[in-house]
Amino acid sequence: MTSKAFNDALGEGELRLTDRVRRGLIASERVQYYLTLLQAAKEHAVDPARPTTDLRVVREAVGLRDSRLDSVVPRCDAVSEGDLAMPAALTIMHGLFAELAVMLHSLRVAADETPDLRPALARYALRLARLHADAPSGVADRLPAEAIDALTRTGNGSSDCVWQLTIDLHAELNRVLTRIPTRSS
Repeated sequence: MTSKAFNDALGEGELRLTDRVRRGLIASERVQYYLTLLQAAKEHAVDPARPTTDLRVVREAVGLRDSRLDSVVPRCDAVSEGDLAMPAALTIMHGLFAELAVMLHSLRVAADETPDLRPALARYALRLARLHADAPSGVADRLPAEAIDALTRTGNGSSDCVWQLTIDLHAELNRVLTRIPTRSS
């Protein structure tokens, strides 16, 4: 029996694909955390009297260990017209796009097993590249408030945003997961 046949018999390909898709779905939860964090920080900066949102439990639930993120919301300030001073902005933006890359990589692995995903994968890759190029870096712990709105806007229909890409990638990962045959023991 060849090595490939042996691995196929064990279902290693299915296990690898299932694991990769689940990693992509976890990354989706982390992206949603980062987007929620950005929105909550912006809301606090605009209205400092408003009670702050504690996202520690959510951060821990999605497996992010950086406890510095827990102080982002109460420490975010509007420093100039439309500009926010946000602790860890660079870390947040890096984490956001790194998790989107994990989601995309998970679909790449799935496309190896399911070639009909390749056209959609190419479109997702282009969208991610464009959104990343258009996003602020968060350098010097500053972000424009309008950039946060641009990352999270919904219902516009005419333009893309990180939130919409996340939803689309998540739905695609779920479709892949439902196609993976399960073996009963």
